[in-house]
Amino acid sequence: MTVYRMFSLKFSSDFDVSFCSLLQEPFKSIPVIWNVQGSSLAHCVSEYNSSGMIQILDGWKEVFSRANVIVFPNYILPVLYAPFDSGNYFVIPGSPAVAIQADRFIVKSYDQDVRIRLNLGSRDFVIALVGSQFSYGGLLMEEALVLQAVGPLLQQYPSENSTHTALKVRILTANVTDKHRMALEVIALNVGFPRGAVEHVAVEDADDLLGITNLVIYGSCLDEQSFPSVLVQAMILGKLVIAPDLGMITKYIDDGINGLLFPRKNVPMLTEVLLQAVSNGELSVQGQKVASVGKARAKDLMASEAIEGYAVLLENVLKFPAEVLTPLTSGEIPLALKQEWKWHLFEDVKHLYHMNESLNDCKILQKIEDWHTSQKDDPRSTTQKIDEAFSAIAWNEERANEIMSTKMKLEEEEVSIDANLMFDTSLLTF
Repeated sequence: MTVYRMFSLKFSSDFDVSFCSLLQEPFKSIPVIWNVQGSSLAHCVSEYNSSGMIQILDGWKEVFSRANVIVFPNYILPVLYAPFDSGNYFVIPGSPAVAIQADRFIVKSYDQDVRIRLNLGSRDFVIALVGSQFSYGGLLMEEALVLQAVGPLLQQYPSENSTHTALKVRILTANVTDKHRMALEVIALNVGFPRGAVEHVAVEDADDLLGITNLVIYGSCLDEQSFPSVLVQAMILGKLVIAPDLGMITKYIDDGINGLLFPRKNVPMLTEVLLQAVSNGELSVQGQKVASVGKARAKDLMASEAIEGYAVLLENVLKFPAEVLTPLTSGEIPLALKQEWKWHLFEDVKHLYHMNESLNDCKILQKIEDWHTSQKDDPRSTTQKIDEAFSAIAWNEERANEIMSTKMKLEEEEVSIDANLMFDTSLLTF
């Protein structure tokens, strides 16, 4: 019997040992599909190179090349993991992990401490400006155009103090240079924002920002291959989403139904859209209705494409014996089974997804680094741990075989008894 293993890159203390077993006989021929959800390991690559930790790098390259297919939920992760690419990367957008993580975050209370940390007041109306995860030259210009479009909303937030406004814009970004930050501050002042009303927020605080924001603007006009996961998360959290009419956006957002759109070639039209969404300094009735519909649809927004993607993947990876009844192909899956995730099936794995999991991943990566270092000093312990893993596998298989053997004997005895009874009954009829 062929066994298929699917690993998710949620590190555990025995991760390295587990994968070592798949690098050894008799398990080298087992097909492996590895689902990579996080970027923690990718961020360690430069540190490994600068520290001369070549052995660890080579070890991870071997692990990545061992998998038949490595699946990513978006197109930025394959770029981050490029140093480990052996030609087996595959992207299936629409992971349910985003919804699971957002669900866990909804129960978190957004107390005053979060607003204080983000330099926000308790009554501030917050607009979160998000964009592409890829870096490109037009980022500053796009931020400037969006700020100019948001500027007219300042009239809805009068203040006796010209150095303060209740309208705040927080720009979610990964890496911002001091030059970029200073240029944006000048642009914000020219638009009419007081100093401090427009600030950048690090991606590490994305969850807190989305939790307390009133609406989300997707400011990037870069046409990408998949719908941004940050918008899915925002919609699940019940936030109104405003985005340009890019192909990958209009595929999932119906203008005026579950989100609001503005022409990507006419960003100033964003002002009109914002005036529909914000009234008297609050989210308008229309904006609230659109956000509500968006929230209702968000969890299963990309389920159909993701389910079909995995079905196609499994069709090409799994090879069944001729005598086995093969499952339905991707084209044969009923529409009802593809329209939404079967959320009850995720109940047992929800604990694997944590909103602030990067810190835990880094701690476990540190343990794996320490483990590699110890193996360099005492390679015999590696063999011992692998042998222990094999021993546990062998014991479990032996136990399963004994249970199966006992079950078959009982079934044979029942069949024999039934046959004897039937024979005795036939004799009585004569």
